[in-house]
Amino acid sequence: MLPRKEKIKIVHIVTALNVGGTEMMLYKLLTRMRKDRFENIVFTLKETGRLSKDFESKNISVYNIGGMGGVLKVSVLIKSLNILRQINPDLIQGWLVHGNLVATLVSAFLPYRLPALWNIRYTALPKAETKGSTLFIIKLLSLLSFLPRKIIFNSKAAANDHIRMGYRRDKSCIIPNGFDTKVFLPSEEERNSVRLELNIPEEAMLIGLMGRFDPLKDHSCFLKAGAKLLNYKRDTIFLLAGPGVDWQNRHLIQLIEKLGISENIFLLGERQDIPRITAALDIATCSSVAEAFPNVIGEAMSCGIPCVVTDVGDSAWLVGDSGIVVPPRNHEAL
Repeated sequence: MLPRKEKIKIVHIVTALNVGGTEMMLYKLLTRMRKDRFENIVFTLKETGRLSKDFESKNISVYNIGGMGGVLKVSVLIKSLNILRQINPDLIQGWLVHGNLVATLVSAFLPYRLPALWNIRYTALPKAETKGSTLFIIKLLSLLSFLPRKIIFNSKAAANDHIRMGYRRDKSCIIPNGFDTKVFLPSEEERNSVRLELNIPEEAMLIGLMGRFDPLKDHSCFLKAGAKLLNYKRDTIFLLAGPGVDWQNRHLIQLIEKLGISENIFLLGERQDIPRITAALDIATCSSVAEAFPNVIGEAMSCGIPCVVTDVGDSAWLVGDSGIVVPPRNHEAL
C-alpha cells in the first residue's frame, strides 16, 4: 500500500471574500475540516474582501489573483497556473459562476489532470437582474459540465434548474446547507438586549430581513409589504441588516421616504452579531426573487423564529409547515 500524503491540498476559487451566504459557508466549511488531514487554500478573483483576514487568522492561505472585471482576463489564468504549480494541490473547487469557470480552465491547462469540483449555489437567475456576461458563462458551463469530477448543488431546485439547462445529471449531487444550532438558538436575553439597544418597545412586532443589498433580494418588495402592514398594525418595526443595507443607500432611503415608513425602519448595515439579531426577531423574512437554499431562513428557524418566504429555490421545502410561503415579486401577498 502506498503511503498516504501528509495532507490533502485543496484550492478553492471564489470571486471575493466579502460577507455573503456563499462566503460564510466556505468559511464554516474550511474552519471545521480536520487540519491534520486537509490543507485549504483560497484564490479570490477580484479583491480579497473583508473576510480574508478571518480566513488567514485560521491559517488558511488567501491569494488574490485579481484582474477580473466584467470579463475574465488571461492574466488571471496565468497567475493561477503559476501559483498552482508551486502549491501542487490534489483537488480544485470552484465556487459560483466565475470560480467554476476558472477552476475548469486552470485544471485543463496544468501539465497533469487536476480533479475539479463545481459548487453551484443558485437557481436559474432572472435575466432582468443578472449581468449578460454572467448568463453567458452559465450557458458555457453547461457545455463544459462533462469536465468536473462532480457538480455540487446546495438545493434540489438549483440542481433541477441546471439539469434542464444541460448540465450533466450524472455528475450532480446535492449537499444542503447546514446550520450551527449552538450559535443560532432561541434567546430571550438576546431578544431583550437588541430591543434595548435600538429602543424598540417590548410590545412591538419586530420583522427582519437579513442579506446584502442586491436586486435578487428584492428589498423593495419587503418595504412595500411593510408599508401595507403598517396600515393595520402601526406598532410593527422592520429591521434590515447586511452589506449595503444602511442609511447611505440612496435607493433604499428614497423608497422608505416615499412610503412614509422611516420611523418604523432600522437599517443596520453589515453586522457581526447576526445570531443575536436573528434571535431578537418575531418574524424572519426572505423576499428574494431567486435563491437556492437561503442561509438566513435556516438560521432563523434554528432560533425558533417563524418565517415568511417567497417561493424560490428550496425555501418552501425548508420552512415546511413552520412558516408561510408566498409568490415572489408580490408585496401584497408578502
